[in-house]
Amino acid sequence: GLQQWKATGGYKCFKCGEIADTIQLIQDYFKLDGYNEALEKGCQLYGIEITKESRGEYKPMKNRKPKAEEEPEKDLTQYFNECATRLQEAYTEDFYLAKRGISAATCSRFNIGLDEAYKTSENAKQIQAVVIIPTGKGSYTPRDISPQAEKRFLVQAGTHRKMFNEAAIEQTEQPLFICEGEIDALSIAEVGGVALGLGGTSMYRRLIEALKTRKSTQPLILSLDNDEAGQNCRDLIIKGIKEGIAENEISPEAAQYYVCNVSGRYKDENEALQNDRQTFTYTVQQIKGDPAKWVYINSRSATSFIDDFREGIKASVNTPAIPTGYRNLD
Repeated sequence: GLQQWKATGGYKCFKCGEIADTIQLIQDYFKLDGYNEALEKGCQLYGIEITKESRGEYKPMKNRKPKAEEEPEKDLTQYFNECATRLQEAYTEDFYLAKRGISAATCSRFNIGLDEAYKTSENAKQIQAVVIIPTGKGSYTPRDISPQAEKRFLVQAGTHRKMFNEAAIEQTEQPLFICEGEIDALSIAEVGGVALGLGGTSMYRRLIEALKTRKSTQPLILSLDNDEAGQNCRDLIIKGIKEGIAENEISPEAAQYYVCNVSGRYKDENEALQNDRQTFTYTVQQIKGDPAKWVYINSRSATSFIDDFREGIKASVNTPAIPTGYRNLD
């Protein structure tokens, strides 16, 4: 999904909307601690000699606009409302979100809509079935739900990129689940939890920035996908929180967190909702009630070691057998 972005002189990920220069890209990919480390790594990769005596300062991408010059966010409220009305009219048990376990009531609560003539840009071809997930007054995530869709996530032109349900970061009623995707967050909401969807693993920086001004002291429940990308994202969030606290940029009370595998043996929250709604609902409610107790109990239960057990089996599949000397037994 990464393509060179001529407008900024850097790179843009068309999956999550993140824009970065080459040094930031190297820093993220190799999980390095800062600009200097990333610069040295880049020089190693491309055979560039470093002059250690240099005192030059890092300059941002030449063509990137300062925040003050960015175009103001559009107000798409009317468009969202029209799409939401269409979705409610089209919602049946065979509808895309219904099959994924998301009810019409949950869709209505978050103003999820349907655009049957969607275009990613003015000159693009129309797409007949796109779910519109608002993430702000003028931002949204479009998903192609047509059966022939080659990819679900679409790149929207001319809109700001935000986290889903970002306003929930300041709610004071219950713990806040931090999920990877919008539909994962909707899955938590479907069973009574409050969740924020990052909108992609590289969006973790937006969460860290939001925590710097957070006033709520409700704990964060880090519930990223059960794959390598999700676990790496979780580690980057934890690292960002610790660094923010150490630098007095983040209040410890506003960034208390628990790592909880809400999805169990499934890849993510929505897969868990679809395959075992009862267990998923119970898990969310238990964590919601007392996350510290849930973490304590599950870290000491036999089921908490089942994933390690499975990995051990996988690792031993191709291990050569040790002959016993008895042919029939071997």
